[in-house]
Amino acid sequence: MRKLLTVFFVVGLAILFSSMRSGTNFWDWAKFEIGQFDNTVQYLQIGFPRLAKFHAFVIYALSFYGGLVLFNRIASCSLDNLFTKVITKVFLAGDDLKQNWRAYCLSVFFSIVIAIGVAEVFLRKKGEWKIYSEESTGIYNSPFSTSFIKGWCWVFAARDTNIVVNAEFTHERRTNSLGLCDQEFSAKKNPLKKRIFCIGDSFTEGVGASPDSTYPMSLQNILGDSFEVYNAGIGGSDPIFGFMLLKQKLLAYRPDEVIVTVNTSDVDDIMFRGGFERFKPDTTLEFRKAPVWEILYEKLHLVRFFVHRIFKMDYHFLNPQDSKMAFHNSTSSIERAIDSIAVLSSKENIGFKIVFHPFLGDSVTGSIPTQDVLNYCTKNHIPVINMLDSMKTGDTKPQNFAGIFWPADGHYNNQGYLLMSRIIARSFEK
Repeated sequence: MRKLLTVFFVVGLAILFSSMRSGTNFWDWAKFEIGQFDNTVQYLQIGFPRLAKFHAFVIYALSFYGGLVLFNRIASCSLDNLFTKVITKVFLAGDDLKQNWRAYCLSVFFSIVIAIGVAEVFLRKKGEWKIYSEESTGIYNSPFSTSFIKGWCWVFAARDTNIVVNAEFTHERRTNSLGLCDQEFSAKKNPLKKRIFCIGDSFTEGVGASPDSTYPMSLQNILGDSFEVYNAGIGGSDPIFGFMLLKQKLLAYRPDEVIVTVNTSDVDDIMFRGGFERFKPDTTLEFRKAPVWEILYEKLHLVRFFVHRIFKMDYHFLNPQDSKMAFHNSTSSIERAIDSIAVLSSKENIGFKIVFHPFLGDSVTGSIPTQDVLNYCTKNHIPVINMLDSMKTGDTKPQNFAGIFWPADGHYNNQGYLLMSRIIARSFEK
């Protein structure tokens, strides 16, 4: 039995990876063979009339995930020959196996385990359901976790070094005493210089760019010595955290202007975290509760297959109807955050503007998912910069949009951040 299971496992893996290299459409052939289920049951009824369908399920699990279905095609073996000469002889060994129920149960158990194992290998190889942190760092970071955040501000550890290692780029960031990726902010303000704080997520921090090519750094170079441009962007932040950062930490440095960026990932982040209700009276944070089975989702791609393909949930673990409602609530929360920044800025006599910048997919479709938020700002006379419109009207040709993004990671490259800074700089020339 042990030798038999080993043979099945090795053959399955070999055929599975062979199919990947040859470009065989695994799912199409799998669906075809599943359609032959009744035919298989007829074979099995000879030896196990009462449990024929159960045996068929076990066999198909093994053949489906292990590659035996593809073996039919590759070796030009008919279904009849395969099941008559191989599988039926193994599983319908008759009196010997049927009389030894311990061996029988073990064979079924290990068949299922092997099927699951091979399925997991295949799905991991395919990589269809990796989340961003797995793509960028190889580690699953739960979007529901608040364990690494102290207080109400989304910042890194103070005076620390963060190294981002990616298949497409690697860069190092050092944080200041506030946990932000910039030099120390000067408490003493030069009255001859206009002080600007750039607030946002990883696109403001500058993920994908060398330290001297982030958009705040490029903006500083364009505007010149009459300005002080500080980088208050943190990967993973959102406009709600941006408002809290401004209120609790940045006001002490007396900014003259704040620039807040908004993009599609902000909507996604708030769908995980919730809106202002995340801030608790005891100065802790509480995001939306993760499902109890998230630990299985983290460890097993086979679970991800069932979550997304079978149960039709999105990456927020929401069904289509709930996801649509959560998206609406998320955009409303962004609008509230922008209102809060506007009120605070007006009270402190600070100028501010909202920058809507596109992802690569937005650049291709010609629209941004945050269009409703942009319309809300325009309606309420909140200064906005629509980068996509500027890009389409002369900053870069549509066929060259892809050249300003990292293809796999999706962040801007040095050229993308330079373009971003140029578009923003124009608003200071008016």
